[in-house]
Amino acid sequence: MITSNTLRLFAIVNLVFASTLLSYAQAQTTSTAPDAPTGLSGVAISPTSSKLSWTAPANNGGAAITGYKIEVKMIPGDYTVLVANNANTTYKQTGLTTGKTYIYRVSAINSVGTSIPSNEVVVKPTKTSSPTSSTNSQSTTATTVTTTQSLTSSNNVTPSQPTGLTGTMTSSTSILLSWISPSNTGVSITGYKIEFKTDIDQWSVLVANTGAVNSYSVTGLTTGTSYTYRVSAINSVGASNPSNTLSIATKSTTTPTALTAVAISPTSIFLSWIAPSQNFGQVITGYKIEKILGNNNYDTVVSSTGSTSTVYTITGLTTGKLYTFVVSAVYGATSSGPSNPVSATPTSASKAPANLSTGNSASLSSGIPSVLMPSKNQMDTLKKKTLVTDKSTTVQNSETPMEKAAREANAKAVADAKAALQKRLASAKNGTSVAPTAGTEKQKAEQKLKAIQAENDKLNQRLKATQGNHG
Repeated sequence: MITSNTLRLFAIVNLVFASTLLSYAQAQTTSTAPDAPTGLSGVAISPTSSKLSWTAPANNGGAAITGYKIEVKMIPGDYTVLVANNANTTYKQTGLTTGKTYIYRVSAINSVGTSIPSNEVVVKPTKTSSPTSSTNSQSTTATTVTTTQSLTSSNNVTPSQPTGLTGTMTSSTSILLSWISPSNTGVSITGYKIEFKTDIDQWSVLVANTGAVNSYSVTGLTTGTSYTYRVSAINSVGASNPSNTLSIATKSTTTPTALTAVAISPTSIFLSWIAPSQNFGQVITGYKIEKILGNNNYDTVVSSTGSTSTVYTITGLTTGKLYTFVVSAVYGATSSGPSNPVSATPTSASKAPANLSTGNSASLSSGIPSVLMPSKNQMDTLKKKTLVTDKSTTVQNSETPMEKAAREANAKAVADAKAALQKRLASAKNGTSVAPTAGTEKQKAEQKLKAIQAENDKLNQRLKATQGNHG
């Protein structure tokens, strides 16, 4: 006889079994990153704040939306992350600068990944901005105004300093410098000044003006030597304060380095890397490419490319799925250790960047301006100049007030005499001189200069004698 307790037990078992089947079915469903949010709009609600709102994507990729990434930029400049994960479909930003133009975009996040960005929206708070202001009733998409002067600040000031200076070793003798544009540009940025130093406490200009770029390749470095860099932004008014400093030393490498991955279509990813600089006499016959599955598990994509080319395109991938790869150099029957891992997700909007080179010569710094470091002889000359300058400064600092006054007066007399000579020569040439001939005028001026220089020599001898008495 079946009791009520037995029926209850059967019901519980069936419920657990059904729940297990549901969980299994859900696990078999492949989730993807969500679609982009839609309908992004923004308004200035005060002279120093803005409010954004948007609509959740219709397709969440099969996994619940967990938040939204909000990015902002100013012109000129690149996007920076304002909020990594915002739970709501609205956001209020405060602390803005009145009269500045801000551009926003939003991406949706689920457990698989992050969507492509939404449409862009432009917000410019003014002195009259308020929640009820009629000028705030509409937002403007960035594509309709990026060509107008309103996106560039007209403040007649130097820019603020660049931030986020980083360096990536691209070979044993080269590095790639990258930085973030200033948040306040003043008038338009026209370029950046790059300075460096090694073992001397004296900054030297490596590039006076890079042009309006955010990265620069430095070549001709000495392997194992540490170099320190800093970057300043330039506009028509002047140069900013320097960025943070970066110290980096190149070194020999035994594995592929600087591996990068770019999704160039909805089903393909382009890989690029730098060959090892140290092969220990062996010959590279190709590169092994592996896909990381997790928990130190690897799946071989290709055991050897059979080529020394440092680029490779992987096709037949699943749109919206995250892939992680490593690359190893192949030496016949052996191989090097793996490179750094990189990840990329091909999406429905993925396409190859306009400046991407898929040829054998591709590298991390392909198409980026570069500069050759000064040679050892040039560095030695720089050090000597620095020592001479320091020595001259030391001598001047040891002068008495009387000696300093005499030296400065003497230098002024020589400068005045030279200026007078140039003026008299110019007058004689133009026919305005009272002298009989230009030759006579020049002779008088030269005689006067010689007399002053002779007096200068006597004064220097007296100064030396005085310094000797002090010693």
